[in-house]
Amino acid sequence: MIPLTYGVVVEPESRRKISEATYSLLREKAASEVRLRDVAERAGVSHQTIYNLVGNTDQLLAAVLNDYVARTAAKIVPMLTEAQENDPVSAVVSFTQAMTELVLEDPLPLKAVLQEIGPLNLSKNKTAGLEVLCGNLLEASGVPLQSAQEAGRMINYGFRGVLVSWAHGLVRNEDLEAEAKKVAQIIAEEVTSKHAPLN
Repeated sequence: MIPLTYGVVVEPESRRKISEATYSLLREKAASEVRLRDVAERAGVSHQTIYNLVGNTDQLLAAVLNDYVARTAAKIVPMLTEAQENDPVSAVVSFTQAMTELVLEDPLPLKAVLQEIGPLNLSKNKTAGLEVLCGNLLEASGVPLQSAQEAGRMINYGFRGVLVSWAHGLVRNEDLEAEAKKVAQIIAEEVTSKHAPLN
């Protein structure tokens, strides 16, 4: 599940074991309590192996964020081509809605990670998958590259803000999808209307 892409080719079985162990621990305890040695023990690999393949604990936990994006992309991007051509705002909103659905299917791991916003330094973790995908959807609809990329970044930060609020109990599970949709829709509508061709 976790895309371990730190310049090392990871054997699929090791990747699966590390990912499953990390998610399993995050369902049981706060992210601040998860240590590489805990993950190594549960995955049945050495502590040094995890450190060599992934990096430190913060990098492992940050990979959880990107994993949610990667799984959402794999699920929804193939279905977005037509929506993107006809209505890029709907395509972006559909993507963020799919992300919230995935989050709510298994909320504890992501919630545990997002509650550790300090150690993870979320401002430096771009969760680039969401940023890039939203930017690409907008660019393909005719929004200039720079504007599309900026909108992608804004949607990414706005969406993560909603998720962090949810992780800290400020947004209820039943309101998460509506709040995420609102952020994505406002930004996507603004950038597409600004660059809409004149009739």
